[in-house]
Amino acid sequence: MIEFKKMTEVLKTREDKHRALIENLGEGIGILDLSYNFTFSNPALEEIFNTNKLIGRSLKEFSQQNEFNIFVEESKITYHKKRQFDLHIITDNEQNKILNVTLTPQLDKLGKKIIGTCCIFKDITQIKALIKQKEEARKAAEQAFRIIEEKNNALIELNDKLQKSEAKLSELNKVLMEYIKATGK
Repeated sequence: MIEFKKMTEVLKTREDKHRALIENLGEGIGILDLSYNFTFSNPALEEIFNTNKLIGRSLKEFSQQNEFNIFVEESKITYHKKRQFDLHIITDNEQNKILNVTLTPQLDKLGKKIIGTCCIFKDITQIKALIKQKEEARKAAEQAFRIIEEKNNALIELNDKLQKSEAKLSELNKVLMEYIKATGK
């Protein structure tokens, strides 16, 4: 009886540690049933989705139809394989977010049948926005470089014309000087 009590205490302590770990993670952890309803969510996931109640709600509520269909196809995975992809959602307070989702199948006790999906959700909205800004800045810099290059080429052509004009003026000046010397005028 004493051994059973000690084992129960050890298990409870481990469960408390694991629960605290999951609840304090920065990434959102969620478990979906086969209908894509949340059966578990940690506080970080509820924060990502801007709601205080995810359990019992469908992921479909937050994603556009085509995005949800992609999610469904991605979640039809072979046993013991993870999948990772991006998912666009609209939160309860109408924020558009891009989430990186890692799907891992939950199997029955025999390890043969998928009974749900464990998901890790990371909000990558800001990262994607920064990448887009960087790409736009790069395109603008390339365009500016092309314009500078065109202007530089135009300046080179003008410089060549000026040098030719100066050479002609110098020749005309010599001719004029010879004329003045020859005529004394």
